[in-house]
Parts: sequence; structure tokens; C-alpha cells
Amino acid sequence: MSSGAGSTAASGVVLGIITALLLWFLNYVDPITMVFLAVFLGALFGIAVGVPARSLNKKILKERKKLGEAPAFYPAAPAAQAPPQPPLPVQPSTASPAPPVATAASILVAQAPPAPAWPLFEPLCFLETSRERDLLEIAGAAGLPPQRLLVFLTQTAEVLLPEYGLAGVEAIKLSRVEGEDVVSPGDLDRLGYLIEKHFAKGQGYKVVLPSVEALVEAAGVKNVRRLLDVARELAQGSAGSLLLSIFPKALPEEQVAILERGATLLAPVRH
Repeated sequence: MSSGAGSTAASGVVLGIITALLLWFLNYVDPITMVFLAVFLGALFGIAVGVPARSLNKKILKERKKLGEAPAFYPAAPAAQAPPQPPLPVQPSTASPAPPVATAASILVAQAPPAPAWPLFEPLCFLETSRERDLLEIAGAAGLPPQRLLVFLTQTAEVLLPEYGLAGVEAIKLSRVEGEDVVSPGDLDRLGYLIEKHFAKGQGYKVVLPSVEALVEAAGVKNVRRLLDVARELAQGSAGSLLLSIFPKALPEEQVAILERGATLLAPVRH
């Protein structure tokens, strides 16, 4: 008998003994009869209560076996453990590497338009900009032999020219301060002479002249226009070209129109 059914039968025996004592106490039976009643009722109640409990316990055990559960009063058998498996070998990845993430700086560089090309067979070309470097970038991209190019600068040639691939190019500084290889913006006669001398060297020679507005400020728009007309004729006669820059906001619109008359305008440089 299981422990649950045994405890239930014992409870029935105790109940029979208590019943016999109660009958004796109430003077329904004498002491000898009470003893017999206690044995008889204890056995009867024990069988009446213990047998159904044992039958119910068997049913519960049967249902647990169907469900694969161990009975609560039996220790659970330890679960079988699978033998450890060796780690799987790491296969090298055959996927192609992810493309590099585009940063804001790389997008700006990729979308930045190139500097406009210098039309080398146009005698007079204007670029509207306030940056002398824009003019040098166009000249450097033209890929001219150094001896075929004359560059006028407002800054130090030794610093700027190598940066744009123009090392070895003849350079003359535009400045009001006198010095060697220096010409004043107001000295249009000397400026015209240097341009004429360069074009006279042969066919296909080029000249770069920045900051035309500085010449206008020093010598007047009409005199600068005459210089440009002479330089244009010299360039046409030698298959040369004169590339100039002008900052339109520094001059009245009518003066800008006078200076750019008959010239080829390059697309503005975007920064």
C-alpha cells in the first residue's frame, strides 16, 4: 500500500475507535462490548476509506505514466545527457565586402563640378571670380608647356604656381610696390609691352591676367578696354589666348559689360 492510501486507512481505524468510545461514554454499551466495537468499527472504517483511496492513487499513477511524469513520491531519474559535440569548423565568408559608407565630405567631392576648360583658341576669355586660384586651376588643367605661358599674379608666384602644376612658368607680379619682375596695375603701357613680347615668341602662346577690376581702379575702364583690344588682336595673330578674371561686384554693371564685350565667358566656378 502506498503512503497516501495507508494514511487514509489509519484515519478510518481511529474514527472507529472514537465511535466505540463515544457509545461507551453515553452508556449505550458496557466496556467489553466497547472493545469489540472499537476493533470491529476500526477495521470496517479502515477498509471503507482505504480501499477507494488506494484505487484512486493507482489511477493517478497510471495517468502520470501515460504523460511521462514520475510520481511525486519517487525520486526523478536524472535526464540523459547527450555527449558533447565538437565545434563546427568556421567556414570563410564568400560574400563580397560591403561598399564603403559615403560620408558628407566624399559626396561633396564626388558631386563637385570640374573647373571650366580654357578654350585655347579663343583670343579673349573671361572668368567671373574673386579668387585668383580659380584662374590658376584652369591654367594648370590646360597642360601647356611652361615656356608657352605668361602669368600675372597679385600674390607670390613661388607659393601658388607649383600647387597648380605651373612650376617653371614665367610669372610677373601685379603690385604698386616697385621691384624686380613687378608691374604696377596702372602702368598699362608696360603691361601691354610684356603681353606683346610674349605673343611675339611664336604660335600658341597664352597669357593669364587676374583682377581686371584692379586695372580699372588704377587706370580707368576706357584705357583698360583699349589694352584688351590690342591684346586680343595680338592673340588672334599668333593663335594665342588671353585668360582674364573679373569680379563683377567690384564694378558697375555697365563697366563690366564694356570689358567683357567680344570675349568668351567661362562658366562660373562653384565652391
